[in-house]
Amino acid sequence: ITVYRDDKIIFSGRALKIDYGFHNEKRVSCEGALAYLLDTLIEPDAYYGNFYGYMERLLNVHNAQVEAAKQFQMGNISIADFEAFEVVTEAYMNILDSINANIVSVTGGYLQVRYEDGKQYLDIVSYEADRSNVSSQPITFGKNLVNIQREADGSDVFTSIVPLGDEVDGARVTIGSVNNWKNYITNEEAVAQYGLIHKVVTFDGITDPQTLKKTAEQYFQDYYAEITNIELSVADTSFDSFLPGQWVNVYSKHHFTSTPALLMIKQMTISLSSPEKTKITAGRLRRGFSESIAETG
Repeated sequence: ITVYRDDKIIFSGRALKIDYGFHNEKRVSCEGALAYLLDTLIEPDAYYGNFYGYMERLLNVHNAQVEAAKQFQMGNISIADFEAFEVVTEAYMNILDSINANIVSVTGGYLQVRYEDGKQYLDIVSYEADRSNVSSQPITFGKNLVNIQREADGSDVFTSIVPLGDEVDGARVTIGSVNNWKNYITNEEAVAQYGLIHKVVTFDGITDPQTLKKTAEQYFQDYYAEITNIELSVADTSFDSFLPGQWVNVYSKHHFTSTPALLMIKQMTISLSSPEKTKITAGRLRRGFSESIAETG
């Protein structure tokens, strides 16, 4: 099943469930192309190299097991790529779980399917690296912003992380030797507001202290966010300029300390028969604090 906006693919996937009504009408539930990666397996494995090479290895394994329509080309990887990287697995894993567990959870960022020249690409995008992809359609208080609600949640706050790498000689690798003998890194702005709150984050597969420090800094950059949930209601039918993965500027001096607030569009619910009912979920998408959620519709 493929959905186009003009000549651009905005969704491609497969039917997962079909419900039939009294008049034999159908309600079809679909899952996106990323689900194809659930269909294939990689055997217990040992890999030594870098993130890019391991991603390429996983896609080659996947493509060898599926038909052409379910294959992925190696896409853009905007996360930091370090040479000191290893993966050792002792059980079968599906390809999607392996990518998430061994690459995305270590480096941060998110997976994105991209369609270009008739091919299907799989990108790994850093939240920071993709900041240039901003929608031309802003959301503005007094124009198309109807309502906003915010909720503070401090249950998962951290302002400092203690990164631990893989075990070497019976002990986890730390960053002390390359970080002035401090085994943690902090966000000074967050510390000033909330105090020093440590969180231990383990990065399996990394044995080099410098690589561990760079990975931890990337993690902090990707998963730090303000401690606010935000719900926006928007009266606007101009949704053609919005796409998942884009950032959108939200202008409201009444609700944000800095204007505009730049939020990422992370989900769209599109009514094909009534486009004006389209809903957009957006937020800063970093999980160091609770996610900032913005819902428009």
